[in-house]
Amino acid sequence: MFKNTKLVTHKGCLDGSGCAILWRALGGRAEDIIFTSPGGPVDEVAKDLFHRFDGKVIFADIAVEKSTADLLNARKNDFLILDHHKTSLPLVGFDWCEIEIENKRCGSQMFYDWLAEEEMLDPTFRTLIGYDKLIMLIDDYDRWQKLYSGTAEVAQLHGCLGQEMFIDRFVDHPKTDLLPEERYLLTVDTKRKEGFIKRKKKDCQMVNQVIDGKDCRVAYVVVDIYQNDVAEAIYSDSEMNVDLVVMINPEKVSFRAPDRNVIDCSKIASLQGGGGHLKAAGVRMERLLGTTLLETVIGHLKLNP
Repeated sequence: MFKNTKLVTHKGCLDGSGCAILWRALGGRAEDIIFTSPGGPVDEVAKDLFHRFDGKVIFADIAVEKSTADLLNARKNDFLILDHHKTSLPLVGFDWCEIEIENKRCGSQMFYDWLAEEEMLDPTFRTLIGYDKLIMLIDDYDRWQKLYSGTAEVAQLHGCLGQEMFIDRFVDHPKTDLLPEERYLLTVDTKRKEGFIKRKKKDCQMVNQVIDGKDCRVAYVVVDIYQNDVAEAIYSDSEMNVDLVVMINPEKVSFRAPDRNVIDCSKIASLQGGGGHLKAAGVRMERLLGTTLLETVIGHLKLNP
C-alpha cells in the first residue's frame, strides 16, 4: 500500500516515531520517511514534494499552513494529513485533511486507525495489532494523559535511544516490556536527569509578565534535553509558583504550562509561526530571528569584527 508513497512526520518526537514505526512495520521503506518540524520546515517539504514528487504523500502528526494546503489542494488525491495539533484547525475544511478537533487522539493513533481501516481485510492487519499497546502508551504520553503504567518508561527510552534507534528497536521487537539492558540504561539516565533538573531549577530566570490580561510568573531557562521533565519540575514546585515555563535551545523556544491555569501555549507559539497544544507548544528559532541562531551570530560577527 506504500508503493510510490512518502511519509512526512514529526522530527525528534515520540509521536512522530510511532508513525514511522507503523510505516516500517507494514513494509514502508525507511528512505521514504521524511522527518521535519512544524512551521516553515514542513511547508518547505510539502511544496518541494508537490512540485517534484508524482506519488502520494501522508503527513502524520504534522500539518502545513493553510496557504500551503491551498497549493496542495490542486493535487488533493495525492495528499493526506492526519494531525491533532490545535494549530492545524484551519485545515478542517479540506476533505483530504483529517484533523482531530478535540485532541482525543495523537498523530500515531490517528495513523494507526487510518491503517486499520485501509488494511482491515488484509493479512498485514495482524502485524498492526502487535503495536496497539505501544501506540496506546505513545498517545498517553503525547497528550499528557498519564493514565497507564509504562508510559513514562517508553518516553524515557525514546529520549535515551534517540528517534532512529527507538524506531529500529520497536520495528524489530514490538513488545513494550523493557529488556534488562534497557532497564539498566533508564536507571543510569534517571540519575543523570535528577541532577540536571536540580541544576536547571537553580538557573531559572523569573519574570512577572502580563499574558492575555493576566499577571503571570514566567520562568526562563536554557534547556536542550529533558524538556518536559524540567518544565514539570519547575511548575510543580509550589515555592517557585510558576505559570509558564519558557525553554530556550539553539533550535527552538518551547512553552509549557500547568493544568491549573488558562495560558494557551499554542496561541503564544502561533503568534510567531509555531505550533502545538494548549499546554505544550514551540517555535523554531529561525521563525523568531529570521535566521538560525548560528546564522544570526555569524552575521553579527561580520557586522562587528
